[in-house]
Amino acid sequence: MDGAFYHMNRSCKLMSLIQYEMQRRAAEETGLPYAGFDGDQADPRAFTNAQFETRIQGLVEVMEERKKLNRGEI
Repeated sequence: MDGAFYHMNRSCKLMSLIQYEMQRRAAEETGLPYAGFDGDQADPRAFTNAQFETRIQGLVEVMEERKKLNRGEI
């Protein structure tokens, strides 16, 4: 696994708070990059395709750079 991408569900406020801690711990324990996007399963207006695409692109760039670094290309 090279990274993690998660959906921050805004439908459940309690779960939203817990998700921040879960992602922090996962990144700390694994050393993997992560990115997320906001959404609300009850309200599709909370999702923006542009944010989703930007976050995916950023995560992919970080993962590619890490691979190059691990291969000694940087």
